[in-house]
Amino acid sequence: MQGKKSSQFDKQTKSIKFFNMFGEMLQVYNDLASLESVQFRPRPRDILKKDQEKKLKKEYKKKYESLFKNEEHSEKKQ
Repeated sequence: MQGKKSSQFDKQTKSIKFFNMFGEMLQVYNDLASLESVQFRPRPRDILKKDQEKKLKKEYKKKYESLFKNEEHSEKKQ
């Protein structure tokens, strides 16, 4: 979101631009009355707790470690 003032003495923004996460401009609002319909969805801070992340990492290692070892072993034989 970016606001633009018409002069350095002007306290109110005259237009507001909305950009997506890639830097592409989505919309420009020149009339501030039309901003009543704009809604923001806040992003969650943490989806998982720290202990849940550690548990998933351990399970991931256990699950895929044997698969990768088998693949490496077969590649070494070739």
